[in-house]
Amino acid sequence: MTGPTQPSDFNESTIRWDIHDSSRRGSDATFVTSPPRDGEETAVNSPSSTPAVTRRNSVVTICKLDTVDEHEQQKVSHKSSWLSSDQNSSSEKSSPRSSGKEGAVSDSASPAAEEKDESPAEPSHGRLLPLGKFLTCYFCLALAILLTSLDQTIAACITPTISTEFGSSSQSSWIGTAFLLTSTVFQPLYGRFCDVFGRKMLFIVAQALFLGGTALCGAAPSMTALIIGRAIAGIGGAGLLSVTQIMISDIVTLKKRGMYHGILSSVNGAGSVIGPLAGGVFASKISWRWAFYFQLPIVAFTMICTILVLPQVGRSDVGKFKEKFRTIDWVGIVLFLTGFTFLLLAISLIAPPDRPFTSPLVSGFFFPALALIASFVFWELKYAKNPVVPFKVFKAPPILAILSFNFTFGWVFYAGLYFLPVFFQVADRQDAVKSSVSLFPLVLTSIAFSWLSGLITSISGNYAGTFFLGLLLTSLGSILIFTLYHSGMSQGVQIATMIILGTGFGMQMQNSLVAAQAATRQKDVAMTTAVRNFMRSIGGVLGIALSNCILYTTLPTYLRSTLSDTFPENLVTKIIDAPLEIYELPAEFAGDVPTVINSYVRSLKIVYLVFIPISVFSLLLWFAVPEYELTRGKDGEPIRRAHRTINVFWQVRRLASWIRTKRGCSGEGEGKEVEAGSIGVLEGRRGSAGSDATLDLDLEKGSK
Repeated sequence: MTGPTQPSDFNESTIRWDIHDSSRRGSDATFVTSPPRDGEETAVNSPSSTPAVTRRNSVVTICKLDTVDEHEQQKVSHKSSWLSSDQNSSSEKSSPRSSGKEGAVSDSASPAAEEKDESPAEPSHGRLLPLGKFLTCYFCLALAILLTSLDQTIAACITPTISTEFGSSSQSSWIGTAFLLTSTVFQPLYGRFCDVFGRKMLFIVAQALFLGGTALCGAAPSMTALIIGRAIAGIGGAGLLSVTQIMISDIVTLKKRGMYHGILSSVNGAGSVIGPLAGGVFASKISWRWAFYFQLPIVAFTMICTILVLPQVGRSDVGKFKEKFRTIDWVGIVLFLTGFTFLLLAISLIAPPDRPFTSPLVSGFFFPALALIASFVFWELKYAKNPVVPFKVFKAPPILAILSFNFTFGWVFYAGLYFLPVFFQVADRQDAVKSSVSLFPLVLTSIAFSWLSGLITSISGNYAGTFFLGLLLTSLGSILIFTLYHSGMSQGVQIATMIILGTGFGMQMQNSLVAAQAATRQKDVAMTTAVRNFMRSIGGVLGIALSNCILYTTLPTYLRSTLSDTFPENLVTKIIDAPLEIYELPAEFAGDVPTVINSYVRSLKIVYLVFIPISVFSLLLWFAVPEYELTRGKDGEPIRRAHRTINVFWQVRRLASWIRTKRGCSGEGEGKEVEAGSIGVLEGRRGSAGSDATLDLDLEKGSK
């Protein structure tokens, strides 16, 4: 099938373009063309200030506009792609992309064409590897995420059994703290090392460390050896988490990453659910050591798949290993590790009323930590040739704001998971297992909406709507928990509030990662991803520690102010240390149980009160952050949107249009072909550029 016949006297035409939200309108451009043969594609010569136009079968499409800004160029590019998709099969075969033929573009138009050619078209499915290899790689990455999630939750469940066997309950808290500390401080380092040594090598190193640390935990002869094993496993766990997310950015296009990250988030949530159950089975039926041993063959299998299948990407071209080793900023690494390790130790050691912030032990770690972190920043800015953390990347306001989102998310998310079960234990008299089960509405909703929001982002090409809705629902959920939670509340209210909060969490989880990567140059994605994870972990550690400080500072005050003077002080201490001791009070103090519960609930509500300003701050901060396209510009530069999109219903409309297209229906946003010698209007719904645009093409027959 061929296009319409070209009039013999058709030599010169005038094209007028109108972008309705542009400040420049009605610019005319003149171009000269000759009639094409059937099925042949010709390029239109144009001066440097005019559009580069391709005419295929007498249908005019616009490839690039040099006279307009980057945002307008992109919008016209989208219109051009719509026109191209509507051509007949013979036209498609003659296109450069499908047949390899290229039109002879004039010298004046070649810069635009060359710039377009430097960014090859992304596959619609988003995979940058063959399907079989991609699925194998993705399976390995999912296993790595599952292992880190399982390891953390299993260890928390079997800690009482371990402390009983070794007879050192005073050290038992370090089973979790050692892993959390090392997995937090090493995350940014993996981002830097990935850019030097490559993703594959670092992933194998992380797996080896995790394997060795977990094996040591299983065979530990003492609590000290177990804690050392947990610290080593934490170093490996930091790499499993960070390198996995970095590698997703290497094998999946930016537009589709939300969906694949959402699946990994669901795997992480599944591990959080399975972990406590598996830990309980191992501790009660076999041995707590098998909670570590059963992970070893999974890690070994993942290592084999990594060695055989995963591609080598992201490796520096500096030279041999020794030369790469010398490029590492080891002074900065030492300052970073010691500074943030001391800071996390100081935060973890806060335990009022016995060990407040002002205690010598806490202060002895906190103030040296501040000095070391200040020295690290000074060294990185003034002397480091290859800084561990490139501050020039993160000083940009959009990146700082996105990192702030992750910090506040970590605070509310992890502190909520930690202190909501405490409320259920105190107010509803639930044991540890049942209080964890009561969190399922929040956890499962987070898993579901993390995947769903990633899918919507991948289909619509926009992360802003679901991200904004997630921030809004998190703020609403925080307010509802503070206002509605009380002793004797209905289970329906409890579940509803957790669903709202879980939905907000899920919509933020992967959108915050997609937003961070979209706002960063491609070459800085690894470092940005690692620092994003670090900020989330720091927010979680700080949120739990300060929430714990608030709880155990206010609780003794409330108890002593409401209980009678005859209430024994040793019982007050026991209640503070173990919430379930409330229901084990001697019979003569049974009448004080409601008073104690009320004091506990009042203290917990102050913890929840802090969630509100933090969540609202993130919501307000969002309005100051620009949006970015889920495509890359020249040399991997981020493309900033000229207009914001906070309308989540637009994303739903795009999703519905995509579904109709898959079912064979005509969706919104389809362009109209404009034949040479006619006057037409190409209208489209809002495209991925985020604003309505109409392109008027006036083709007027000219004289020879």
